[in-house]
Amino acid sequence: MKLIKNPFNDYGVTYGIVSNDTAQFTDYARIDFYSGAKKVGQMLFGSAIAPGNNGGIVNGDEIHLFFPLSHFTNIIKLLRLEAGHALALYLEMDEVTNAARMGGIILEAQIR
Repeated sequence: MKLIKNPFNDYGVTYGIVSNDTAQFTDYARIDFYSGAKKVGQMLFGSAIAPGNNGGIVNGDEIHLFFPLSHFTNIIKLLRLEAGHALALYLEMDEVTNAARMGGIILEAQIR
């Protein structure tokens, strides 16, 4: 497995509703992650998202991850709990197929 990590020090949250017609609406959420002014990745949440995979690399080096909407609250809690710590998005890629196997947020703690 190939491990890709993108450290971040800021993030922005978008939460809204998506509709392909005027009768059915679904929740949609996105968290964009930044290192300084550079976007290093995003997490998309919701049943309106059909990624075909759990993650991937976009725009050369951005980590994009896809989750059910039910995971949104847990990830927001994690971001608040670990505020001020060294965090990074991570993605494990299969070296043969180049498919994403797992991904999320990792705490890059310093052991002293």
